[in-house]
Amino acid sequence: MARSEDTKAQKTSNKVEQFFKKNILLNRRPIRPSRKILAASGAVPSSKSAASSQHASGTSRATAAASKFLETVLATADPMDVTQESISDQYRLRVEKLPISKIEETDEVDEFKASNDTWRLIELAAERSVAAYSDSPDSGSGLSVFELEPRGDSKRVLATIKGTVLVVSIRGTMSKMDWMVNGNGEAVSAQNLGDPAARYHKGYLTVAEAMQGQLAEEIHSAVTTLYTQRELPGDMELLFTGHSAGGAMAQLFYAMAMESSHRDIATIVQHFQQVHCIVFGAPPIITIPIPRPRSAPFVLGKFLSIVNEEDPVPLLQASYLPAMIEVFVLSPKQLAAKYPDGFTVPDPVFRASGPCVVLRDIKRSDLDKTVLDAVEIRGEVLERKLFGNIAAHGKEEYLNRCKMLRSSMSS
Repeated sequence: MARSEDTKAQKTSNKVEQFFKKNILLNRRPIRPSRKILAASGAVPSSKSAASSQHASGTSRATAAASKFLETVLATADPMDVTQESISDQYRLRVEKLPISKIEETDEVDEFKASNDTWRLIELAAERSVAAYSDSPDSGSGLSVFELEPRGDSKRVLATIKGTVLVVSIRGTMSKMDWMVNGNGEAVSAQNLGDPAARYHKGYLTVAEAMQGQLAEEIHSAVTTLYTQRELPGDMELLFTGHSAGGAMAQLFYAMAMESSHRDIATIVQHFQQVHCIVFGAPPIITIPIPRPRSAPFVLGKFLSIVNEEDPVPLLQASYLPAMIEVFVLSPKQLAAKYPDGFTVPDPVFRASGPCVVLRDIKRSDLDKTVLDAVEIRGEVLERKLFGNIAAHGKEEYLNRCKMLRSSMSS
């Protein structure tokens, strides 16, 4: 009997391990250096070993907590047969059976009504978010201005001018160090940053604090140079953007750019008529949502969090992981017994910031046709969802949906 239970647990554990290797550890391609543009950027000085140690410690604590929960679940789970069917497909199909896996009419969503200019800005943000991952980013959607290379735990940053918009795009997860930053999710306070009661994702906050001064210098230098060359009009706009973890960083830089933060990056907004922040598939980073500023130059800008329906990453945090494990490991019968009133996710620690815009395929069951719409949903409603299609998190998927929606809005 004991051997049977051991075999059952091992079989289930192996399958869970396959799931997380395939769906959580996405891309670990090494970073290659690329050329600097306009000004020598010189990344933020950082001790790689010290940064690695700090983030690894936080990640280890999170992993230990998840492992402990997994052991508890495995003790009661039914054995799962390992088949040739994709692990991610099995998980997605399990999630799709749950009512909380999609946006419902009862969620009181509103049609996202945006002008063609706003959709152009969203598409530009999506294009530059994708470019931030490339070793040789295409500058076809603008004039390249500067680039910050990652060093230690810092992130790669690309800056591009498109018309009157200076786009600052931050790359998402690519390296082992990036994964350690992601996993260092303790909620910690920050001085002079938003609500005094707010707590921030430690990994992202640590990196943003280390980078913001250098980023401010680069933006100031670029704007000064371009104004001197008379290549810029007087009504410049600044756009922070990024996909996934890059979007989380973009939101932090946006918050730090507010005057009340007293940080270096707050001094550069005086050069701009509008400041925007548009992110894609970004995980939550703060316990109290970042408010939309009511002062210039922020008040005229766009502050949006774009989420593909089914993408689990914008909801991903330590409290969300146990829900993913339960749905994957427990049988529908066991889930129903444990949650007689319907499966629910735990209360979130980190909250969604910015108006949340969900891009949906309203004809998901039709494999031959894609019909998209965009709806605005309250963050506190979105946080109660459980999405399970990791393919929906792809940066190209976000870009394609934005292009399709902009095209449909223009026609």
